Amino acid sequence: MNKTDFSDKELTISAGITVASSLLSIIGGLLIIWSYSRITETQNRVRDLLVALTIADICIAFGNGVGGVQFYYLDSKQSLSSTAVCVGQSFITTSFSISSFLWILSIAMYLFRCVWIQEDPLLTRKTMKLIHVIVWGIPGVITLTAYIYDKLGNGTYSINGVWCWLKVPVDTKWGLFWMLVTGKGWEVITYVVIAILYIMMKIKTYRQVSKLMYGLQNCMVDDLIETFFSGTKSVMNCDEKMKYIVSAVLSSTVYACGELYDWF
Repeated sequence: MNKTDFSDKELTISAGITVASSLLSIIGGLLIIWSYSRITETQNRVRDLLVALTIADICIAFGNGVGGVQFYYLDSKQSLSSTAVCVGQSFITTSFSISSFLWILSIAMYLFRCVWIQEDPLLTRKTMKLIHVIVWGIPGVITLTAYIYDKLGNGTYSINGVWCWLKVPVDTKWGLFWMLVTGKGWEVITYVVIAILYIMMKIKTYRQVSKLMYGLQNCMVDDLIETFFSGTKSVMNCDEKMKYIVSAVLSSTVYACGELYDWF
């Protein structure tokens, strides 16, 4: 990617959009958490994972908002340098961005199990604690390592806009390495894994429907339909939920591919 060549006007507009969208994201996330805590009927394992994902996204929005706010208090040259606020903001957004992708993967795998074994998988309290340790811990270790090696912040090569991420040029071997490890690699893995899981889920559903159609020719219709749908009710519910995840991931894939093309 070329050196930063954004005009002050473009950066100002970007900062305004960033702050506004961050505030809306935080408000939306807080509403999700509030509704979850107040409506007991919605409290299940899927929504437990969703709340954790929401917390990660709120922290990302907060970090991006800090990046936008600091732009207004510093001139354009200072706002694109690696100040203490810039490094701190980079630490927050990098860590919680990785966590966000891992939570999305956790939800996708949960729904996949729901379809594959045709029942709601039981996640014990111990299992949930282990998931939290992994999903929050791995990004923390990665980001702390990047901080120790002085890779967080913003340098001559801007790849973020008014907020901070890395201060190493991405067109070098190590720049590419840090870019993948601290975000883009996890993003691509999420896209690929979810696409594979969804394809497998659709194949499973198709086979079950085919089995039903074959059975209609040899069994009592009422008994067969009752047996089929009693075993696949959770399959249809989880498949419907998975469609929303896949739709969001596919739309993000187009944007991410565009970013990678621009960098290289």
